[in-house]
Amino acid sequence: MPPSSHPDLSPAEWRAVAIALRDAAHEGAGSSSWWGTLRHVLLWLSGHRPANRLADPRLEAIRAFVSEARCRRRIEPHLLDRLALRGFNQRQIEALALLSR
Repeated sequence: MPPSSHPDLSPAEWRAVAIALRDAAHEGAGSSSWWGTLRHVLLWLSGHRPANRLADPRLEAIRAFVSEARCRRRIEPHLLDRLALRGFNQRQIEALALLSR
C-alpha cells in the first residue's frame, strides 16, 4: 500500500478523535430535533458553552468532523473538504468517517 493511501493517524490525531467523541456525547445525538434545540438553548442560558476549538488546524479539522458527523448522524461535504485541505488522504478520511458513526 503506498504511504499516501495509508489510514494511520498520529497519537495527537487519535487524541483529537477522543476529544470529538467526548464532545459529541456531551452534545447528545439527535440535536436537530426540537428537543435537541430546546436542550441547546437551555444549556446556553445556564452558561454552558460549546467546546473550545483545538489550536492546531489539522487537529481541529478532525475534532469538528467527528463531533459534527456524530451529533448530526450524517457527514457534511464541507467537513470532508476541510479534512482533504488539511492533508488527510482518502483512506484516513474514510477511517474517520467510520469512527464517526
